[in-house]
Amino acid sequence: YSMGNPWLEPGYSDHLELTATLFNKYSLDVSYRHDKNHNFSLSEERDGILYTTSQNGMTSSVLSFYLSVPVKLAEWWNVRLHASCRYDREKHLDKESSDDSWGSGYHMNIRLPKDFSISHDLIYDQPFQRLYSKQTARPQCHFDITKAFPKQGWRITLGLMDVFNQAGSRKVENFNEQYYQRTQGTCSNFAIRLNVSYNFRWGQKSMVRRNQAGNMNEMSRISMQ
Repeated sequence: YSMGNPWLEPGYSDHLELTATLFNKYSLDVSYRHDKNHNFSLSEERDGILYTTSQNGMTSSVLSFYLSVPVKLAEWWNVRLHASCRYDREKHLDKESSDDSWGSGYHMNIRLPKDFSISHDLIYDQPFQRLYSKQTARPQCHFDITKAFPKQGWRITLGLMDVFNQAGSRKVENFNEQYYQRTQGTCSNFAIRLNVSYNFRWGQKSMVRRNQAGNMNEMSRISMQ
């Protein structure tokens, strides 16, 4: 049974984020978040029935780092590598847990002849554990192939979304001293996407010339001659 809780109190959050660009090339994001008295979902087993409700009282903090590095393998082949790591700490009553996790991935773009291009995204996050839960999943994978018509202004993209069925493979474990529950995703976000776009190039065939105004020396000399 899932129950509401009319006695929930407001929670408070402090969030600090810093973004730095190094050598006009690398991007580094550092963020820290501290939540106090925020609500969370907690389950209890009574007489063979599992009751789930929201409660207050948890304190958590997250410190994360995200680094993005562009790599040019060729004139027609660009790759952006990224890696992240985070440190989580949660505390509720006399229970406390801490865990660190990391993730990595890349975005790749390849320009092909005849105005074709291919883009590919791959993201992997390490399984992470919290005070009352643990989660694992497969990598996220997306693939796009694009055909552009520069003179006509058309662009056609055929994409494959969630190739590895990341949503359907997600496993979540919830536990405390009284019970253990394991769930797995039963749906899939895999999709075939077709995107057709057109760029209206209005105003490119007309030119506007601005008249110079003011008492300029160059203009006065031209008028005197």
